[in-house]
Amino acid sequence: MKKLLTCSLFFIFLLFGLNTLNAQRFKGFSGKPETYINEIKEMLETDVNLKGEQKKEFEELLENYEQSWTNFSMQHRNDIAKLSQTMFKKNIRIRNGFSDFIKVQIAFQSSSQSPESYTQWLKSMQNCIANHNVKIFNQIVENTLSLLSEGYLYKTKNVAWYIGESGDYVFRYDKEKGVYADFISEIDL
Repeated sequence: MKKLLTCSLFFIFLLFGLNTLNAQRFKGFSGKPETYINEIKEMLETDVNLKGEQKKEFEELLENYEQSWTNFSMQHRNDIAKLSQTMFKKNIRIRNGFSDFIKVQIAFQSSSQSPESYTQWLKSMQNCIANHNVKIFNQIVENTLSLLSEGYLYKTKNVAWYIGESGDYVFRYDKEKGVYADFISEIDL
């Protein structure tokens, strides 16, 4: 009888513990722009893989992002929320994609890119995440960030093509090519 009582208590605590763990996990994005910032904060708070300095860096990034968020049009907010929903379903998390995705959005806000250029980029990213794997999606996000924030057209450990201030470009989307930077003026690599 004592063993039965001990086993029963063990299973009750085990079930309670599993429910508690499950309750702490981020379930995903609603796709609604009005709840998006709070949902991304919840994603941060519930990510057990983010520790110490990484978590602090992402918290600072979110503070900057909140300021940028208010500058996006309602259509862009809707597109970002829906794209984030798809990204989460494809298992993209803070450390493996969302961080750079948010940095790209901040970089777009501080760049000279037009709202139409950003619309084209978002449309292409929605297509990319739907039709390609996460690695390709993340690579495009990283390349976009590198171009917007540092002026690098192409960058590896051994090679870097820097356009700097010499190139005027907009992002375009083509069903065949995907997203690409269309240079309006001549560039000097």
